[in-house]
Amino acid sequence: MKSIQLILILSVISIQFCAAQEINGWREKDRTGVSPETGLLKSWPTGGPAQLWSNLELPKGFSSPSFGKITIYITGTKDTLDILLALDLNG
Repeated sequence: MKSIQLILILSVISIQFCAAQEINGWREKDRTGVSPETGLLKSWPTGGPAQLWSNLELPKGFSSPSFGKITIYITGTKDTLDILLALDLNG
């Protein structure tokens, strides 16, 4: 009887966990690749925006970056190693 209760509880928890995840997709939610943002600049001001950070040592590769809520994921190779980088606002 206890094993059935445990299985039921674990099933309910796993269903709630799966339903709570936000699935990020490619090219926005409607898949058009067009951003719904408005009020964007038509041109950069003199001097451009301030540079937040840079990284000149990204791994070599041909995959596309993947975007999370505040993280960019990039894969590539460096020497003989496969690398996954997770970059946030701090680099």
